[in-house]
Amino acid sequence: MNKICLSVLLLLFGLIGTAYSTVPARAADREYTIKAIFLYNFFNYITWPADSMQQDQSATTLCIYGDDPFGEALSYVEKKSRPQRALHIKRLGNKALNKDTPCHILFVSQSESDRLTKLNGEINRPGMLTVSDIQGFAGSKGIIEFTKDHDRIKLTINAKRLQQAGFKASSQLMKIATVIKPEAE
Repeated sequence: MNKICLSVLLLLFGLIGTAYSTVPARAADREYTIKAIFLYNFFNYITWPADSMQQDQSATTLCIYGDDPFGEALSYVEKKSRPQRALHIKRLGNKALNKDTPCHILFVSQSESDRLTKLNGEINRPGMLTVSDIQGFAGSKGIIEFTKDHDRIKLTINAKRLQQAGFKASSQLMKIATVIKPEAE
């Protein structure tokens, strides 16, 4: 493992350790604390299309679509966000999304798995990174999927959808993820 990947992992583990000390210790809480930290760190390892971010890039919006499984974990991450990159959380419930809903990252909750086919047009738009822990999300409708391998949280990234939405992921992020590559055309 190269030094950069090791540094990134140490930083992530440091954040997770800090988060564990302030967030309840149930297994589900720990899982969603880790996912919340990943969501925030996507802003550091993914480049957004120029026209989708505010000019000063000082405020970023993370939207939760469906039931909020994160509890206090997202509030903790929101409070710990840096002033130069403030994070705002919008809990949308299951209200209809439209093109004016300002989301840089859209997390689609498992509660919306039955509605996923109906959401396709609403969630796939340039400049909005779609993330979920719905099984098969990255292979069907989304860009990034959280998966579990025993007790470890892993990422699956759909490279074609990532590119179509105008994003560029760092090589460090791509190295730690399972990448779904586009089929040869």
